Amino acid sequence: MSWLPYFFARTNELHDLYLDDLGCLSSPKEPEDCYWCIKVPISPPFRIIAPSDAFTMKGIAEHFGEQDAIVRAVSAGVDIILVPKDLKAAHDTLVNAVKNGTILPDRIQESVRRILKLKSKYGLFDHSNDDFPARLASLPTVIGSTAHRQVEREIAERGVTTLAGPIEPIRQGDHVVIAAADEYTGKQFEKQLIAAIPSQYLTTEVAVIGQAKTTQAIDKADYVILASYQFRNVASQFGWAAYQDIVDFLNGKHRHYTLLSLGNPYEILYLQNVKSALALYGNQEPNMAAGAKVLLGKLTAQGVLPVQMK
Repeated sequence: MSWLPYFFARTNELHDLYLDDLGCLSSPKEPEDCYWCIKVPISPPFRIIAPSDAFTMKGIAEHFGEQDAIVRAVSAGVDIILVPKDLKAAHDTLVNAVKNGTILPDRIQESVRRILKLKSKYGLFDHSNDDFPARLASLPTVIGSTAHRQVEREIAERGVTTLAGPIEPIRQGDHVVIAAADEYTGKQFEKQLIAAIPSQYLTTEVAVIGQAKTTQAIDKADYVILASYQFRNVASQFGWAAYQDIVDFLNGKHRHYTLLSLGNPYEILYLQNVKSALALYGNQEPNMAAGAKVLLGKLTAQGVLPVQMK
């Protein structure tokens, strides 16, 4: 999705382009690699602001080390280091890199100029503009507005993807157990499930995976929702064994169930013999609400995986 504004800009001859979540780690001697496979022009008519991805995502920082990654990113052309673990340490890293000649002062000035020009263009320094405070105050009516929330819901509903199936819907009168790695996630999905259907339609219970009473709860359930959220952590180091034990138990009991992927949709690569699974691509309210509608038979999963899993 980060490249879509670029193609839009090329088509519509726009003069400003914001590229987000770039992981540029090439050396200053290889500027053509800075923006990966697409050669983004860094001179007029485009004026580009290129931030890094958030360093809390660990993919880059843990591979190179945060300080090394910061130096590599800025050397390659990144203008903004997003969310470093230690802001002061990140600042000191850049100051020291300039002092020892690893990064030239001109490289820093290039980014500063681009950032200031973009801020100036949008009037962020124009305090004489009487409507500036009013525009800031109006942001809550724009961000999270009813219209935007509706678009958010539609995207979430269109994105629900069948990972394994067919998906068996929850039946009227079912006692549904939501098994999750933590109680909060289970309660959040329970809330969306109850909101999507009359309370007399079913009964619900939340169970935390790994607790002794969870097996008993699952054994008494008519339908089990097995919620998985693998996102920031390394997939191969996720606690798949506990999930596999539950899947095997449910298969052996011939119970109705669905594995619910709330993060990265790669569970099927690590779990065997999953009969029913959905990918929601998020653990936020719109994603969970969309998943609940599919499980209740009120919505058809029509999403497509972005990658092939083998």
